[in-house]
Order: sequence, then C-alpha cells, then structure tokens
Amino acid sequence: GELVHRAVAAQRGRGEVIAMKCRDRVAGVHAKGIAHGDLMPEHFLVSGGEVVLIDFGFAHRLENPDSCLVPRPAGFTATYAAPEIRDRDEVRPSTRSDIYSICLIISELLDAANDTGCLASAVSRSNGLCEDPGDRPPSCSHLRAIYEAQLRRRVQVRRAGAGAAAISTSVVFGLGLYSSVSSFT
Repeated sequence: GELVHRAVAAQRGRGEVIAMKCRDRVAGVHAKGIAHGDLMPEHFLVSGGEVVLIDFGFAHRLENPDSCLVPRPAGFTATYAAPEIRDRDEVRPSTRSDIYSICLIISELLDAANDTGCLASAVSRSNGLCEDPGDRPPSCSHLRAIYEAQLRRRVQVRRAGAGAAAISTSVVFGLGLYSSVSSFT
C-alpha cells in the first residue's frame, strides 16, 4: 500500500475522501472497543482506493475506562499524540485521544492537498484539537455529524447563490439591458 500523504498528493481533489476514510477506519476500531493510541499518517495505507489502519502495538481496550495507566512505549511518536498522551510517562489511550490525533492528521492531509472544504471546516468546528479531552467530541460519529452539517450548509449556500443568480439574470434580461443570451455570456 501507499502512504496516505502520497495518496493525497497523487489524487488531487480527493484529499477529503481519503481523510474521511481514515476517520472511518478509526471509527471502526473504536466500534470494536479499541483505542489505537498511536495514530499518525504513516499508520494509514491506501491500496486500491481503500484505507487500511496498521500498527496496533499501543492499542488499548476501551471496555474499562478506569483501567490502570500503562507506560508509554519506547518507540512512541509524540507528533500526532493528544496532550494527555504526549505529556505523560504513564498513559491511558482513549477514543478522545484518538479523536485529537485523527483531527490533526485530517487537518494536515487537507492542508497538504490545499483542500479547504467541508471536512476542514468540520474539524475546526468540532473542538477535536482541544487540549482538554473532555472538550473533544466523544466519537468519530460526532465528527461525521459535524461534517455532514457543514456539507448541508454548503449545498444550501450554493442553492441560494444559484437562485440569486437566476433572479439577477431575469432582472437584467427583464430590464432589456442585454438583447440576447450570447451577449450576456
């Protein structure tokens, strides 16, 4: 498989689709009761248009949120880690720590692809990058809901804009300012 950064760079205009698939892979892991705990772009591979999440060496079962803290592994990568993971020697990976990481990864992927669409807006509105884990969305489904709301807003704005353009055009033609469609275009 291809690293997710390379896939986004190679598939111009598809950064948002690949980023959503990354988010969905994390949601799938959470649905199985596991926090990955060490999300980074290098742990997402793209093969045949599908995204695969790898390296579960730091994964943690979510069934008991009050379980004991575990030592952070020696090969741990702090760059994409949530503050509560990055800044402590003993940690407890959680869905909210994974949310922080996936939001950071999505932001980086979309920034690299120069893609500032609905997903980028949803990440910024989600509080996924808040320092306090309690302020972050509790699950990837919350990120998805925020994204879908942003997408609906974008569609409404475009429809409103198209309606305004149609009204403007009819007013211009109704006033006789243009004698034919060809002179308007």
